[in-house]
Amino acid sequence: MFKNFLHEFLWIFRYIFLKFHFKIEKSDQNLFRIKDRFSETIIYYPFEYLNRFTWTQFSFLLEAGGIKNHYKKKYLYSNFELSKEWTLVDCGAYIGGLTISQSAEVKYVYSIEPSPKNFLALTKNIENLGLQNVTPINIGLGDRNETRLLHFSGTGQ
Repeated sequence: MFKNFLHEFLWIFRYIFLKFHFKIEKSDQNLFRIKDRFSETIIYYPFEYLNRFTWTQFSFLLEAGGIKNHYKKKYLYSNFELSKEWTLVDCGAYIGGLTISQSAEVKYVYSIEPSPKNFLALTKNIENLGLQNVTPINIGLGDRNETRLLHFSGTGQ
């Protein structure tokens, strides 16, 4: 019984802390503007997907070092070095996590995202951070030149 009480208490405490930590407001064009009150980091996130994005993910995404450190830790091996002479192609860029985290490490980034909603958040994040060496592209990639229906996992769309 005490274990259940402690578990519930910790969930409530975490929820209150994260509500204080982040300022979430509706932005234009069906995007949320999410601001870390401590590091001042701002990201944009599609309105429809916010219910699938947990508070824990917010805390990792906007931790003290901001979005850049999160994606470096999550996606890159510690012994992997990028070159300032390279061009990075981020396929399925989503809202730009890898693009944002690596744009300063390479010469140029092509950030490809097929979903119009995610692409809107991606372009707002690139613009907000002033990334001059990034070109966002709103297409899907495949082995044929054709138009296809884009399906989202778990949404039935």
